[in-house]
Amino acid sequence: MSAGNAEREILLIEDNRTDARVIVNALQTANVIGTINHCYSGEEAIEYLMNRSVGHGIVQPAMILLDLSMPGLAGLDVLKVVKTTAKLRSIPVVMLTTSDEPSDVNACFAAGANSYIKKPVGIARYAQVAEGLASYWFDLSKIPELA
Repeated sequence: MSAGNAEREILLIEDNRTDARVIVNALQTANVIGTINHCYSGEEAIEYLMNRSVGHGIVQPAMILLDLSMPGLAGLDVLKVVKTTAKLRSIPVVMLTTSDEPSDVNACFAAGANSYIKKPVGIARYAQVAEGLASYWFDLSKIPELA
């Protein structure tokens, strides 16, 4: 990853603590540079995102990794809020979930998901996925600067 990404934040929205640890470890193993913040619920994530103030020294995440299946406010509901909120809609949202049901994939893209990835098995595969995501979203793809 490029050196300019040290300040970039990835927001992980994942209710399963074991999956969250594996994902964070994979991001670290893949040398993903930046801050990884974690919200355990959809409600916590929306509150976190809405309380960040662009233009006051606090920037929105450069990417959101979002689980689809969570109790309470589910991932699809979080996605809809993010993509219909002016100050959030340009943040890339990558669905990272166990489901590969076509109806889930279709619903997420219809709601504005930027990518949809079925959770891999094993830390080595997670690290490959994490490295690919970071390379694509931070090095290859142009995304709006929110600061």
